Amino acid sequence: MKLKSLNVGNFLNFERVSIDLTNQNVVFGMNDVGKTNLLFAIRFLLDRDLRKNGYRDQTILKM
Repeated sequence: MKLKSLNVGNFLNFERVSIDLTNQNVVFGMNDVGKTNLLFAIRFLLDRDLRKNGYRDQTILKM
């Protein structure tokens, strides 16, 4: 599977965001802008066990 773009809406601190992905991507930015939440959104998409248990605020702490 190859992800070409990612659209996130109403997830943690993201109201709506759209990102085009390439072969190599770098996530960087200031503190508290949502870097970890973006990676958690990708993990939530790809991790079947995480989706099966549903989203809970404590889940992000177990990364």
